[in-house]
Amino acid sequence: MTSAPPAPQDDSPPAALLRRRDYSFLAFDYGLKRTGVASGNTVTSSASPLTTVKAEGAARFGPIEKLIREWQPDVLVVGVPFHPDGAEHDNTRAARRFARQLEGRFKLPVIEVDESYSTTAALASGVRHADADAAAAAILLQQFFDAQSALDAREALQDEADNNEVDGGAPAPGRGGARAAPRPRPRPRPPGAAGRRRPTREHPMSTLQLDAEALYTELRSGVRGLLARRTGPQALVGIWSGGAWLAERLAADLRPVGDGPAAPQQGVISSTLHRDDFSSRGFSGGTDRTKLPFAVDGCHILLIDDVLFTGRTIRAVVNELYDFGRPASVTLAVLVDRGGRELPIEAAYAAARVVLPPAQRLSLTRDDTGAFSFEIRED
Repeated sequence: MTSAPPAPQDDSPPAALLRRRDYSFLAFDYGLKRTGVASGNTVTSSASPLTTVKAEGAARFGPIEKLIREWQPDVLVVGVPFHPDGAEHDNTRAARRFARQLEGRFKLPVIEVDESYSTTAALASGVRHADADAAAAAILLQQFFDAQSALDAREALQDEADNNEVDGGAPAPGRGGARAAPRPRPRPRPPGAAGRRRPTREHPMSTLQLDAEALYTELRSGVRGLLARRTGPQALVGIWSGGAWLAERLAADLRPVGDGPAAPQQGVISSTLHRDDFSSRGFSGGTDRTKLPFAVDGCHILLIDDVLFTGRTIRAVVNELYDFGRPASVTLAVLVDRGGRELPIEAAYAAARVVLPPAQRLSLTRDDTGAFSFEIRED
């Protein structure tokens, strides 16, 4: 999910709604026979499962109307599933049709968000199968809140920086001469500024500012879904260095709660020894060494990287991995896929796809607080 909100849409909430900060939501995990429903609001930024509507076709709108009358939501959220590579399928189109029907019947803003594997994640968390649809609706709504919070925090920091740079960096005149009054902001943003845009669409970098923290939230969701598909021992292996940072944070964020599935193990892997330009580059002299404190044989390995480009680093990493054993499977998830592949390698999940000139290098950075950002340099 990107930091730049899309252009205003005709279905944006009315101006009276935009002046409020206490949005209430109903979220729907659409299914042909069962539709999970969850509620949430921006006061607590939390989502809770409500119920499951067990009806097909137009019959489902009766129970949904009762829920809307009871909960009086400002905004509706509909989960739309996609293949891991971002491609649409029959359920994608069915969920989008359902979203249009909700908008047409109830005259409320409707936000589409990626809900791939939300039901799988709900089941993996230990909920009963009968409650999985409502739990999945709560998961997709909570992910939406988390992404919005990341964007809001980034904007607040930018506003603080802007206020401190008035008059060329001099202290801005204001009360007491210490600071200018904060500049007016179009807040809160229309609900859905983050949710309308698919993370796997391609965008030219000339018009896109990537928000690494918001994309990390998307990556965490995708990784959770990928892990839920496997049984048996699993490990998150970060590719040095940006991927290692991501894997470290993911391992902490995906720790199990209660009697949930065991947390994946974590490791770091380097491409140095198997790079096809090793003869000219040699060792880097840094700390990029492979550390896999678990048995690779029979383990499902989920490789994590910040930016996927030519595919040569991934090829080298896979060779390095097999020096340690024979894994049950190897899957790749990345923060950004920038295209430009020179080898037949693809990620099972990419939080964003962008287009960059070949001479530009996109890399992840991490500050002293652990916050992520992107840096673009010319080769």
